Amino acid sequence: MDSTGKAGNSDNPTDNAGLALRDQAHPAVRQAADQLGSPAALDEFFRAAWRIVPDPDYVEFISSPARQLALFSERGYLSGDCDDAATLAASILPPVAGRAFWLPSGYQAIANFPTSLPALLK
Repeated sequence: MDSTGKAGNSDNPTDNAGLALRDQAHPAVRQAADQLGSPAALDEFFRAAWRIVPDPDYVEFISSPARQLALFSERGYLSGDCDDAATLAASILPPVAGRAFWLPSGYQAIANFPTSLPALLK
């Protein structure tokens, strides 16, 4: 993210949570959850396979978890911004570690840049 901290979409937590819930039953997401097996393994996988690609200014792209995993199968890496990673994590985490929920947070010091992260409840 650049120092201007472009504003995100305030509907992201709702949109992303909906995509995560919708895709939890997708075969590719279930397979990823089975193969990864733990939050630590998911973290390690993301660190190894994720390429951060920011959205263009004033445009918010959201990639569904099923699409992310299909693209991973084709090209061998995941890509997107923090919203995409959070959405994929929120679809994989519940079968692995419990229930995921969205925790909106903001970076007030950086031009009021809002974001959201999945969190866990057991």
